[in-house]
Amino acid sequence: MSNWWVKRYVSQRDLVSSDLTIAVKDLFDIQGEVTGAGSKVVSSWNKMADTDATVVANAKAAGAVVVGKSITTELAYAAQGVNPFFGTPTNPLYPDLIPGGSSSGSAVAVAVGDVVVGLGSDTGGSIRIPACCCGIYGLKTSAERISLDGVWPLSQTLDTVGPLAKSVEDLAVGLRVMEASTFDITQQEPFSTVLRVRTSSSNRIEAALDACLSVYGGFQIVDYDFQEHLNLSEAGTEVMGFEAYQNDSMILKDAHRMDPWVRNRLEESSLISEVRYRDALRYLNEQRKRFASLLFDLDAVLVLASVPFPVPSRRNAYSQRLNVNTLPFNVLGLPALSFPLSTAFVSSEVGSIEESLNRGDEGQGVSQSGVEVAISVQVVGPPNSEERLLRTVQMIESRIS
Repeated sequence: MSNWWVKRYVSQRDLVSSDLTIAVKDLFDIQGEVTGAGSKVVSSWNKMADTDATVVANAKAAGAVVVGKSITTELAYAAQGVNPFFGTPTNPLYPDLIPGGSSSGSAVAVAVGDVVVGLGSDTGGSIRIPACCCGIYGLKTSAERISLDGVWPLSQTLDTVGPLAKSVEDLAVGLRVMEASTFDITQQEPFSTVLRVRTSSSNRIEAALDACLSVYGGFQIVDYDFQEHLNLSEAGTEVMGFEAYQNDSMILKDAHRMDPWVRNRLEESSLISEVRYRDALRYLNEQRKRFASLLFDLDAVLVLASVPFPVPSRRNAYSQRLNVNTLPFNVLGLPALSFPLSTAFVSSEVGSIEESLNRGDEGQGVSQSGVEVAISVQVVGPPNSEERLLRTVQMIESRIS
């Protein structure tokens, strides 16, 4: 069986007539199945779900066929996509690279064409990071927009769910079936202003993002100094860690059966005091109000790289903090869409990957092999503006395709 499934229910041969197939991350309850949360310990409890998670029930009601339950990193508490027990899904672009996580299985199932939509969760980047690593699209939804009933919790303050897909149109399909809505993205108005955030040391990445915005030509573009970036990440780490320990500390009773990386993170999280947690929550609430007001008032989106450096190899999976550009927007509760720029577009606008590598600029490429991973653009909007985000990205792509 393909190494991105915990369990596959439907064979490829049986899917010929299915218009909408989905992969369900192993955090979502499926009636009559064990929700393992990517954990050998949790899976061994053999507790079967009584009902479907709300988003799974919604998708089934819309006619989606659940192909299988997809692999996640243990407890969804790591961004590399590595799982030593159920297996690490193979990156379809280049097998020596990480697939990204924690929604690794759903991302790979989409990227290889096993399903149309992958259901994922995103607490600090777990949809957008694997979307970047696998060259596909991912949508982190607004805080509290979509029900989390029947989803294994990591951090209830930061947890969100959303779709992964191969196109912005299929992302829209995924969002509609997950929340049982009927919007039409072609009827939405694109945003008018871009607050351009630069966090990468790669000229290739930043030039590629600038190129796609300028080719579209429909924005007022303003450079934005995202001074809160590091403070938001720190607050997110405090909130996520404190809540993760409250939710999952019982698993440490079987610590010897855990992924060592996740076990260490969970043990370190036990040191976060309630005072630090409450301080981080106060900061989070202040900044959520501030940024919602800023983006609404300017009719603006923030645009920056999804991952501001090369995708790490599996050998060096833990060499970078992968959520540096994604976690701040979980803290802010904002919707964020990651989409890939074709390598042909980037080469035509910025130059070939070989030219960049010769200048010592890896971009999203891998210097050891020269393999180029599509540069992933992250577009962040005001709360509950997913429909307009989808339309904005659709409009950008219509000019650069």
